[in-house]
Amino acid sequence: MLMPSLAVFLLMISYLTPEYHSETTSKAKTTNERLQQKETKNDSNSRGDVYFLISEPESLRYTFKARSSRIGIPFTEELSNIALVLAEPRDACASTINKLDIRGNIALVERGGCSFLEKCIEIERSGGIALIVYDYDKHNDENYIEMIDDNTSRNCSIPAVSLLGKDGYMIVHSLLALKLNRAVITIPINVAKDEVSNPPWLMW
Repeated sequence: MLMPSLAVFLLMISYLTPEYHSETTSKAKTTNERLQQKETKNDSNSRGDVYFLISEPESLRYTFKARSSRIGIPFTEELSNIALVLAEPRDACASTINKLDIRGNIALVERGGCSFLEKCIEIERSGGIALIVYDYDKHNDENYIEMIDDNTSRNCSIPAVSLLGKDGYMIVHSLLALKLNRAVITIPINVAKDEVSNPPWLMW
């Protein structure tokens, strides 16, 4: 029989072998990957999708899907029959020149030119109660942009969501073709209860 001290020594030696370290590292890596996947899933669920319905003009009477962001605040109630106003300048990276139109309404803003947080702050400063940011790639009909903070320690206290570039392009150009600067929307809507009519240029 091995002496207790010798048994402990041999056990320590076995722990120091490459096979043990490899197995331990592999287990730790698997655990970390599972934790990261769980965190990513939880983060995705907390952000989620937001749906809105355009009721006017009739040519845009469809249900649109937007993606919640890491800036601003979530929608806490349904905003019914409210104006979705085209921001001027479109990217909202400078002081808006149509503050009277934006005040008390939701602004439709184009991506680019400045940070998403800067856009959110400018729309809030202009009196807007939320903003929807669409991608500048008019062919983008699949990938939602991730709106993140710019690490400037500033805050924005209105909801901010992102929209596909294809949707943004169609909304903006349809309004301009009708010589309008706004649509009428309801956001957020419950797609499980409300009748959904998807835009004909998208499949989701």
